[in-house]
Amino acid sequence: WLGRSVEGGTVLYLDFELTAEEQARRVWQLCRGEGLRKPPEDLLYLSGVGYGAREAFEVAREACEEHGVVLLIVDSYGVALQGDAEASRDVIGFQHEVLGPFRELGAAVLLIDHQSKLQAGQSYQSKGAFGSVYKANLARSVIQAEATERGEGKLTVRLRQKKHNFGALTEPFGVKFAFSEKAVELE
Repeated sequence: WLGRSVEGGTVLYLDFELTAEEQARRVWQLCRGEGLRKPPEDLLYLSGVGYGAREAFEVAREACEEHGVVLLIVDSYGVALQGDAEASRDVIGFQHEVLGPFRELGAAVLLIDHQSKLQAGQSYQSKGAFGSVYKANLARSVIQAEATERGEGKLTVRLRQKKHNFGALTEPFGVKFAFSEKAVELE
């Protein structure tokens, strides 16, 4: 994927921001952009919209156990946390109590999070996730996405690894998106 080797396995996308219908539309656009006829069979989806986070995580844990999920993607951290993002006790508790059981099942957890708005005098590269430093401190790897160029139906994003516990940081690289009603292409 984008020139990087990927190990296959069942993925569960736990979404706290979009409805299943909106996410399905986006997934189909991405699949068409990649030349796929349909989404992969081992891509599972669960919308947490309208449900309590703990209830959604319990359903997700059961799905991970049943389907042998190797990667759980949580979109997004702030909504899933349902606590004070700036309070270390809430962030640490969430990591141990909510995400810990997924790691015990053998599923890696990828959290999508948001940064605070850029203020005068700040550089984008120096920004981090909104809230407690424990969000990054407890992560094994942190990757920052920065929109660098925008145009009609086009977007370029710079991916920058800011932390990696198990090796050297990857050099930043760009991803170009081309959007249409039918497909989203990546380069």
